[in-house]
Amino acid sequence: MPLILHLTDMHLHADAAGRLKGIPTLASFRAVKSLAWRRHPAPDALILGGDLAQDELGPTYRLLADDITGWCDAVRVTPGNHCNLPVLERTLLPALDMPPMRASELRLENWLVIPLNSHDPDASPGGRLGGDELARLERLLAETDADHALIALHHHPAPIGSPWMDAMMLEDADDFWRAIEASGKAHAVLFGHVHQKLDTMRGDVRLLATPSTCVQFKPQTETFALDEASPGYRWLRLAPDGGIETGVERVAGFLPPDPDDTSFY
Repeated sequence: MPLILHLTDMHLHADAAGRLKGIPTLASFRAVKSLAWRRHPAPDALILGGDLAQDELGPTYRLLADDITGWCDAVRVTPGNHCNLPVLERTLLPALDMPPMRASELRLENWLVIPLNSHDPDASPGGRLGGDELARLERLLAETDADHALIALHHHPAPIGSPWMDAMMLEDADDFWRAIEASGKAHAVLFGHVHQKLDTMRGDVRLLATPSTCVQFKPQTETFALDEASPGYRWLRLAPDGGIETGVERVAGFLPPDPDDTSFY
């Protein structure tokens, strides 16, 4: 069964000492990456979720590329709200030999994996696919001869029960779900952005959120709150019958020094 790894919300800085909520983001990312690499040295695909670079600088994207070069031949990215898209396209994509995002779909046996770009500066910190990306999604689902599809994007396309975070979800989620439901091939949607583990259903579609490789957000909260949980990543195995085996693995430590810090990030 094809194996996919999802690492997301790194919030890296060009300065290796950079921190988010007191957590050194490069050190926490490297700890998560090392755990994932040790457990899964040869994945079929590696998906880098959005918010890769907190400072949105070219040297930061190159730092990330240097850290994962040689791990996996098929690397894809789902840009988030913390993103300088032109810089990412000039640095990270060529460094990791990634195709343009408009051609980033990936066939893994009888599965089609579709990474989407929900980055839109006018919607930030929420996300928006827009007409072109929605049309691409509809076309790929309609034309594929794959039996099953996995959709990956940064912003969550359905509420997660935290009003402050749900105000920053995918703005055109209704259009997204119309495309998904018209096809019937998409069995799961994979996303980051929410900095927490989630595994639930929306009708027949499984919703899978992955923890950040740095700071975590407390689930089911009215206002922003930090969670005293460690960073992690998600693995997924895609079964021939459309089922998905998946789990989240975490490293030890890297907890926020002030869990009561509610200043926005």
